[in-house]
Amino acid sequence: MKLPRYVRTIGNSDRLHYQRDYPTKLRLYFPKKTFSYPLDLKVSEATESKLAKAIARASEAYELQIKMIENSDPDAFGASELDMAVTEFLRKRQLSRGQHLKVAKDLDVSAEEERLKQQLQAHEEDYSDMVIPEFDDVVDKYNRGEKLTFEDRVTAEAWTSLHNRAKAKPKTLSSLWSDYAASKGIDTSSREGKRITNRWKRWLAMAGNVAISNATLDHIHDGLDAYVANRVAEGVSGASIRRELNDIVACLRYASKRYRFSWVIERPDVPKSKPKQRVVIKRSEQLQLVDYCVSTSGSEASVAACVLLMLQGAMMPSEIKRLTPERLRLSGELPLLLVDGETKTNARKRVVPIVLGVEFIAEHLPKALEWLNSTTESNHSHKIKKLLYVATGNDRLTGHCCRHTFKANCDSNGVSPTAAATIAGWSGREVGFSENMLNYGTDSLAQTEVVANLFKESQKIHQHLLKPIAANVVDIKRA
Repeated sequence: MKLPRYVRTIGNSDRLHYQRDYPTKLRLYFPKKTFSYPLDLKVSEATESKLAKAIARASEAYELQIKMIENSDPDAFGASELDMAVTEFLRKRQLSRGQHLKVAKDLDVSAEEERLKQQLQAHEEDYSDMVIPEFDDVVDKYNRGEKLTFEDRVTAEAWTSLHNRAKAKPKTLSSLWSDYAASKGIDTSSREGKRITNRWKRWLAMAGNVAISNATLDHIHDGLDAYVANRVAEGVSGASIRRELNDIVACLRYASKRYRFSWVIERPDVPKSKPKQRVVIKRSEQLQLVDYCVSTSGSEASVAACVLLMLQGAMMPSEIKRLTPERLRLSGELPLLLVDGETKTNARKRVVPIVLGVEFIAEHLPKALEWLNSTTESNHSHKIKKLLYVATGNDRLTGHCCRHTFKANCDSNGVSPTAAATIAGWSGREVGFSENMLNYGTDSLAQTEVVANLFKESQKIHQHLLKPIAANVVDIKRA
């Protein structure tokens, strides 16, 4: 992979650095020619998304360094810039905020100190002095009445943050997200992680990145209200807005609990939206669609295999792409898929009987999985929508319509809501499979009576589609 501009390795190391020359105009009064920033990535593990994230962080540090060279007046810098500069100062020295909050002390010596009112052993501040010795120069400068530069403030803040509980806390709203993401295991370089992080960034852009203070709670609530108003104006549904707010509110509550900010975060009221009419594939179009799918070949067959699974299992491409070989049993008496990977909810973990296009799916699903895992969600949606249009002539159809159609088929063919919810993975504790059952081997699972009954229910759901392709459906003769 060709490395982006300013990114390179140093010497024989395979670790990547961001290196960029300072502007020529600064060289008259700044000794260094080149800014260097480790990206904490090896060449072998550098994906485009990881590189983009690391470069953005390095570029931000570069711009701040230039500003610090050009202007030493601390009043020219905001709270977020000071916080960023302190973080960078600590990073370069492999230090972290609060690392000297609790240091080992001899209890007997501590008791003697209390009695004599005299320090007899190293305290928290002494450990900070050892790693940031230039803090003494800042103190001397202050005692002489000299004005402190921005660099002096950074040094002082960094020194204090090592052992002062209040200073160890995040200083600005923007600094809260990284802690929350780490605690929840959110990979901010992944597609899903970026999507969640962008919601936080959208809210922060509306609320404003301010220094955390006594007035911050009102600022947070004003920002949440502004977020809702903006999304409503953009036509986003109430349910979607509430879902977007989940991680934003959770992050703020997590920060309040961890750092004892004593915030009581109230979720804003979100107007209820009028439910949109869900587009369902007509029965005549379903017949056209199934017939078209099983006749496709080449790369289009991968898309067709996905559509057949979406139609009869109410599955989404994101679920299909996570299927693994050991969770496929398409050649047995009761062909099935075991959906137990990462899903939105535990309710989505389920067994999906395959009664339509069994042989076609078995042949083309491996390639379909390769396609889903090598392209983007937008590409999936585009290809699926295109196939639906070519097969039916209806340009209103999208992949979600298959899920709506599954529900409509259940209702029109008199299938019990419990069976429908079990196959589709709709919520409800009384339906679906237990965690223990999902851990059975597929061979054992296929022998259970409940799975055999699900096949019967699935045949009933799709009875209007089975007759035209009777040669390629499953016949269940036992309970």
